[in-house]
Amino acid sequence: MESHLRILYISNEYPPQTGFGGIATYTKTIAEIMAERGHAVQVLARSPEGVTFIETVNGVTVHRISAGTYRLPEGKLAYPLRRVCRSAFPHTLAYRA
Repeated sequence: MESHLRILYISNEYPPQTGFGGIATYTKTIAEIMAERGHAVQVLARSPEGVTFIETVNGVTVHRISAGTYRLPEGKLAYPLRRVCRSAFPHTLAYRA
């Protein structure tokens, strides 16, 4: 008797809305392979449009979640590093002044 799994992948990036390459491509590939094998696969990923929605693509249920914006904690030790990261890689840190 074959057992089917219920699998949840959590990834900031999941194509096509958020990136191709690295972890995004890996998550998409493995999720679709597992779905092809009969497993119930769901992915929780960021929605770049800021709108939460659910879609099924190639047998994988993708939950796009709107990411909030968060202030940088100025009183924390890592604040200078986060400020540099926000300047150099603005897509990696949601920020609201």
